[in-house]
Amino acid sequence: MDKFGELVSWFRSNCNGDWEHLNELRIFSLDNPGWRLIVSFRDTPLEKKEFESIKSDVSSDDWMFCSVKDEQFEGACSFDRLNEMISVFLDWIDS
Repeated sequence: MDKFGELVSWFRSNCNGDWEHLNELRIFSLDNPGWRLIVSFRDTPLEKKEFESIKSDVSSDDWMFCSVKDEQFEGACSFDRLNEMISVFLDWIDS
């Protein structure tokens, strides 16, 4: 399965008729250009899981920042690193 499909599967596996009304998974474009990923994980085992923030700022065309706060994974990346950013989230939930 591709990384996007894995992300969707994780979100879907948490949907129970209530959870999905309070949590979200959003991917949207940034104007620099780049991507933003927000994944809420309230009421999942991830609430207590540690995450080491990532800051990779190679150049104006090659960057990625990921962090966890307020029961959300938040990431932003340059145009070509979306798959990698999704992988960071998936690797974290699988570790």
